[in-house]
This record gives sequence, C-alpha cells and structure tokens, in this order.
Amino acid sequence: MKIYLVIFFTIFLDKIAFAQCNNDTLTIGQDTTLCTGQSITLHADQAYISYLWNNGTTASSIQVTTPGIYYCRAKIVDSSNLVVNGDFYFGSMFFTSNYIYGTGGSYGLLSNEGQFAISTNASYTHINFSACIDHTSGTGNFMIVNGSATANQNVWCQTLSVYPSTDYIFSAWFTSVHPTNPAILNFSINGISIGANVFVSSTTCLWQNFFHTWTSGISQTTANICITNQNINPSGNDFAIDDIYFARVCEFHDTVVVDYDTYPNINLGNDTLICTGDTLHLDATADTNSTYLWKYGSTNPIFDAIISDTLWVDVANGYCASSDTIIVNTSSYPTVNLGHDTTICNGDSLLIDAGNSGANYLWQDNSTNSQYLISNSGIYWVNVYNNIHCINTDTISVSIGNNPIPFLNPNLAFCQGDSVKLDPGNFANYLWTNGNQQSYIWVKPLISTNYGVIVWDSLGCFDSTSANVIPIEIPKVDIISNEDTICLGNTLILEASGGQNYIWNNGISSGNIWQFTPAKSDVYTVTVSNSFNNVECKSDTSIFIYTRDCNTLFIPNAFSPNGDGLNDDFGPVGEFNLQSYEFYIYNRWGKLMFSTKDINKHWDGKDDNGEYMPNGVYAYLLRIKEPLIDSYMLSGTVHLLR
Repeated sequence: MKIYLVIFFTIFLDKIAFAQCNNDTLTIGQDTTLCTGQSITLHADQAYISYLWNNGTTASSIQVTTPGIYYCRAKIVDSSNLVVNGDFYFGSMFFTSNYIYGTGGSYGLLSNEGQFAISTNASYTHINFSACIDHTSGTGNFMIVNGSATANQNVWCQTLSVYPSTDYIFSAWFTSVHPTNPAILNFSINGISIGANVFVSSTTCLWQNFFHTWTSGISQTTANICITNQNINPSGNDFAIDDIYFARVCEFHDTVVVDYDTYPNINLGNDTLICTGDTLHLDATADTNSTYLWKYGSTNPIFDAIISDTLWVDVANGYCASSDTIIVNTSSYPTVNLGHDTTICNGDSLLIDAGNSGANYLWQDNSTNSQYLISNSGIYWVNVYNNIHCINTDTISVSIGNNPIPFLNPNLAFCQGDSVKLDPGNFANYLWTNGNQQSYIWVKPLISTNYGVIVWDSLGCFDSTSANVIPIEIPKVDIISNEDTICLGNTLILEASGGQNYIWNNGISSGNIWQFTPAKSDVYTVTVSNSFNNVECKSDTSIFIYTRDCNTLFIPNAFSPNGDGLNDDFGPVGEFNLQSYEFYIYNRWGKLMFSTKDINKHWDGKDDNGEYMPNGVYAYLLRIKEPLIDSYMLSGTVHLLR
C-alpha cells in the first residue's frame, strides 16, 4: 500500500511544470463571438498543478456553450528550490541533524548507529551496504544513514523563509541501502507531520519519492523542515536520502469574454416541382446587413428558378453564416394517347389506359382511375394532371360491330373409312384446332374427335364453334350355321353377328337369327348395319348350305354272316354320289377289326387276319365326302349274330 503511494508521488512530481513565479502568465484564450449552437474549449496553456474555473471546474479546460465571462485560477510550482544543498553537492553543509558524521570502524565510515555520511556510493561507507548511487543516476553526492536506536532523532533539518498564506510543495527521495528492518520516515514542517509515515521498501537502491503540498499560516514566515526516522531497531535500518526539494506554488488567472450571435434565418422552402416553363421565385432575405451568394454567383436575395436544379444560397451577417438548399424539379405536361377511334366486337370490351403512373385522372363520367373499360359505343375523354396540376386531355370514339356466326353440326356421324367435310361458313380468317387455317377441312378420324374452329370477320371480331365427328364402325359380319349340309325336311338355323341391324336375303327376314327349312342347296346372304344420327353403315356376307335327300343312305343295325345268303355282310346301302369314302369297324375295346375305302366292300364279320369275330356289338365310323359340301362322319353300332 505504502509503496504504491510513494510511486504515485514519484510519477506526479515528474509531471509538474516549474516556472519563475515573477515571469509567468496564464492565457486561456481570446475574447470571441460564437454562433448559436457552437461551443469553444478554453484551455490553460501550461501544465499547472491545479485549476479552478468560475463554474467550479478543476480540469485544465472547460467547454463553453453559453455567453458569459469566464476566468481561471491556476497554480504552478516555482522553479527555484528553496532548500539549500538539497542534492548534497556541498556535503554536510547548510542542514542540521541529531545524527553525527561517521566516525569510522571495522565496517567502514558508518560502522556505528546514529551516524551519517555524504558519499557518491553507499558501499563506500559500509562494507555491508549495497552499492547504491545518487538518485539522479550521476556521480553526485547523497546522504547515507546508519539508523539510530534512539527515537525521534532528526536525520535532516533545514529552516527556510516563506510567505504567509502561500502554498508550497515538498519532495524528497530515499532508498534502503541494506534490506534488513527498513527505515520508517516521518516528514514534518515546524514540528507538524505532513503526510503519513513512509515505510521504506526493503529493496535496496530502489529510490522512492515523498511528495506533499503545504500552506503557510497567515503570519508564518519560516518553515523548519525535518526528516525523522521512526524505526529504532539498531539491526539494519540503513537508508539514503537525496534531492530534497521545497518550492513556492504560484497562482495566475486569466479572463475571457464569450459572446453569441444568431445565424441568419433563411428558408427556401421544401423541395418542389414546377410545370415546365413556369418560374419559381426563391427569397432568401434575412437581416438588413446580410450578404448573399447563390449557386450561380448571384448576390441578390431573390433568385428565379426555371429548370430542374439543386440550388443553394449562403447568407452571412458578419459573424455567422447560414445556408439552405432546395431541389427544384420541373414536371412536363402528361403525354396522353388513348389511341385511334376504333370499333370493337359485340360483347367485347376495350380497356384504355391514360398512362402516366402516379398522375391524377378525371374521365367524362367523373371516374378517377388511370384505366377505363369501354363496352358501349360512345365518345370518351380524360383529363390527366400530375401532382402540381399540369393537365393534358385526349378523346376517343368507340363503335360496336357484329360478331361472325360460324356453324358446324355438333354431332356429325360418318362411316368409318370415309372422309367428312367441315365447313363453318364464309369468313375472313379461320383457325382450326389442328392448326389448319383453311376455310374448310376434310377429316376421317378413327375415333370420335372434336374439331373446333375460330373465325374472324374483316373487323377482327371472332367467334368459335366445334363439331364432334363420330366414326360409325363398318360391321364385321359373320354367319354360323347349325349344319353345313342338311337333309331335306330338316330345320336350318343361321346366326349372324357384328352389327346392330340384320336383313336376310333382301328382306325375307330380320334379326340376327334366321330359322327355316331349306328346299334346296343355296347361297344365303345377310346385310348388317350400324347407325347413328341418321347415318347407316352397312356390310354383308353369304353362306352356302348343301341340301340333300338323306333317306337314300341306310346303315343296318345288325347282320348274320352265316353263309345263308341273307344279311351275310355289313355296310351302307342305298343310292348316293360320293367323292370319298372311309369305313371302320371297332370291337368293344376299341380295337380296329376292319377298314376299307372301297364303297363296294362290306364287312363279313372277320378281322384283318381272316378270323371270325364272335357275336356281339361292334362300333362303326363312316367318313363321307359328297360334292359341294365338306366331308362329314356317321357313326353308330351294329349287332353281329351268327
């Protein structure tokens, strides 16, 4: 704690400026005039030890923002040291001490307590003292002390003449020369301590400073300054003193008058717009003694603006100057074009735009939008004006025309594979959904397809229509019969498929099934149609049916191959015309017993090896091909009886 205090004194003393009290002056500035809102810093021109301004501020400078008289009282230390031989240049002269000068001994000049010596190195006076040198780092003298065991012994004293009621500063430097039991120093003037006791650091050769201010009494003319060691321990307690300083503190003062003047009051107004060709009168008139300077060099208080520009003016009244700036923009008259007089299609509307985004609008019906929607014939006008009422007007006449009326059959059917013509009528322009631009198109879609067309007349009016073109499938006719060859008197059933409607043999019968008894072999035809929307698509096919008298062919159901000449063999009998003939006999286990392709050869009851077959039931199969008809088979059983 005490070491830090001493170090503070050291730093403070180093920063003190010294001056000759009789020759120094204080200057805080010149009398001045400021403009409203400005400030000035008043600053003392030297590093004084204290300041006191008329507003109580104790800093070296103050900030002034109001008019008034400002003064400062500052104190500074006189550069003349009143202590005689404070650096011991003259040895042990000009001071008194309760200590005696060193008498010497086995350790050196200061072998005994309560003695002092003046030397350039502490080790010269005692062999156990550190080799400390003068505080000022030179080769000069300083005082080395071997501390006394007797209390309140003055180490150093000197009496000086002083002025009554005057401030003085006192400073002294000290250090331990032996680390054991460092000294405790007390500093006093006229027997009164100035400051607290100082505990000297045990670090040897570390010079420390004691600094204090002292004010003499109102009748005091002398100051007896003494340094006393309060440590009475004879062991160690060895120290040195140097550069003892005592000087007068001088006081100076200075006064400054600060006045304020007002700025010229000018106002060119807000930034503004004028119509092209108009003139804006700008008036900067302020005080009667003011001077003026405009952007382009004019010195009159009034300036006329006629173009877009950023204009400024400087106005001065002697001490203070003001300036103002105004941005003047010119606005052209709105350009309005509603377009040429025109005709619109019936049911359409025309959106006209007066343009000029951000402007104001007034139409013939008092509407105020920038756009106007027209759906009736008439004459329409608009007034367009900007925010400074530069106005322009335009008019348009609108007529209503008739729209074209195209027509296509909405559901147009045709037979698949054919082509159909789509013709909406006679117009100026066409656009079909397939991109074609002809007046009509031929189409043959495979599936139902919608074809649309837009038509325009010569005025550009348009309309559209469409047709759903429906292909009707050509019937794929098929006939099936219960018999390809039929016996006379039997019923024939013919069944047709593949369409919606059926007509047999030119209207003999309708429906897809025809049931009748044919009288002869013949070709039978069916006509089949599909229809939609009064369109009928037809197709026909035919079938040949062979008719014969089945009663001429007889197959017995028993025979007796016993050689009696009656029913001795088995086979078909009767009259018939055959192109081919196959005859097979099988026993009950499916084994082939007999076969022939000769219509005149019958089975005689033997197998292919000539062996007689036993009585029993045998199966036969007869495959016959007659002219004009496909081959067919007859089968059954026969009893063999011997």
